[in-house]
Amino acid sequence: MIELNQLATALKTLLTEKADELAHALGVIKRQRVFTGGSLVQTLVFAWLNQPEATGDQRAQMAARCQAPVTEQALDRRFTPPLAALLRRLIETGVGLLVTARPRVATLLRRFPAVVLQDSTVVSLPEALKEQWPGCGGSNGQTAAAVKVQVRFDLVSGGLRGLRLEPGKQPDQATPLAGEALPAGALRIADLGDFDVGRLAALDRDGVFFLSRIQVGTAAFDERGQRLDVWKWLGRQKGDVVDCPIRLGAEDRLGCRLVALRCPPEVVRKRRRRLRREAKKKGRPISAAQSEACTWTVLVTNVPVGSLSAEEALILYGARWQVELLFKAWKGGNQLARSRAAEPIRVLCEFYAKLLGVLVQQWLLLSSGWSDPARSLRKAARWLRQSAYQLAGLVSRRQWDRLGAYVEDLRRELLKTARISRRRKKPSTYQSLDSPGLVNCPIT
Repeated sequence: MIELNQLATALKTLLTEKADELAHALGVIKRQRVFTGGSLVQTLVFAWLNQPEATGDQRAQMAARCQAPVTEQALDRRFTPPLAALLRRLIETGVGLLVTARPRVATLLRRFPAVVLQDSTVVSLPEALKEQWPGCGGSNGQTAAAVKVQVRFDLVSGGLRGLRLEPGKQPDQATPLAGEALPAGALRIADLGDFDVGRLAALDRDGVFFLSRIQVGTAAFDERGQRLDVWKWLGRQKGDVVDCPIRLGAEDRLGCRLVALRCPPEVVRKRRRRLRREAKKKGRPISAAQSEACTWTVLVTNVPVGSLSAEEALILYGARWQVELLFKAWKGGNQLARSRAAEPIRVLCEFYAKLLGVLVQQWLLLSSGWSDPARSLRKAARWLRQSAYQLAGLVSRRQWDRLGAYVEDLRRELLKTARISRRRKKPSTYQSLDSPGLVNCPIT
């Protein structure tokens, strides 16, 4: 019931009250004829959530569903800079709204109040938007205009603990999201793009645990204070798993553990091919340390060895792939990075509306199926999108008392159709998190 009340409050706040308020404040709705701020936002969000490649006619049909019967042409005239500003402000509002789920009970996850994955994905935009959203201008596959979506995703609760839109050219290390507080005892898992010893030291001071790959070239010291050449030192080790205390950083000398797994030959070959490809693309030479780094998966963590074994640390880091799957679902199923339009402002409005749809989709998942680890999030998202037409009718008519029946129907449908089969040879992520002894997979 708590999740349902939170869902109703979030939908009401975002898609009716706040949408109406901001639409008038920003001049999107100057005098009400057919559209209110709420019905206009609901039309765009639910049209693209239900059908990510919705045509103008299909958007007009959704407008009628949202109590605003208009022509396709009348709706197209609404794509203006004030509408883009409205949708962007609503994204900021939506991220701050609380919708939680019963925590997943996987063995490794329940050792922490939160297991937070931090990563980003980039969406290219028309070049005319480069002043507002500057990209890298051809670097890393980006165009001159691009927006970076920074995300903090909690594997325990399923919630988005943070979502920020930033210029595509801004490096991940510069995101303000990384400095936002996490609860004491939480575990933060981040990719190499976010690696910063000073930031890890700050987490440690705040009582937050971290788990991260180590950047090649980072200063490391043994317990006696002697500098370690990490890759040469690992090359002298006889076992396949190494777990030892180190000091990290030339200035911080952060006390933590170094956890390393020797990679099988096929993984080493794959990594070196990728390294050569990236070096060629950027016109940079490959150092001996970079080549040697391909032979080991090396993590650093401040979780005590009695609370997390080396094998369990590797499994948890492998779960970081879940945020990549989240981005893949957004760009694939929700088509966040695609548009049928040519006009830049229309493309931008579509991107913002689809991102709002992603937030609503995540709220629905939390309310209807997150706590079941056997649930396929990809399959669940497909069903949630299909149900968006029904939800649009409930929200537009403000039939909050019928939301419970809608969510219960979703639960039953997801129970039947969105299951993950248990696998013996290649256990799923949540099988591994629940039964760590099942798997000892290298990270590629």
